[in-house]
Amino acid sequence: MLSGESYDKARKVLGGLMDETNERIGHLTTHPRMSLVKEIQDCLVKFGKITEQNILKRFYKQLSHGEPQFYEAIRILCNAGIVEREGNVNNYTYKLKKKKK
Repeated sequence: MLSGESYDKARKVLGGLMDETNERIGHLTTHPRMSLVKEIQDCLVKFGKITEQNILKRFYKQLSHGEPQFYEAIRILCNAGIVEREGNVNNYTYKLKKKKK
């Protein structure tokens, strides 16, 4: 027999695992070419506003096709209305667009 307290604790543990697992499953089911897009989006969710230089430092090891791959990923996020760019050349920052209510 499970007590109500044990049941609640088990649900909390499973809920935490599902939160983490769902994100990983999302990454696994993402097309390899779009994985960088997803990683950058997740980074912006985690850190908020971030400079282009810091994003490049974070993801340069994943750029198997060089810098154009990074700019393609950023362009996709901007064109989709998910991310907005601020600043000017050599000093860009990126952040998630706020959702309209």
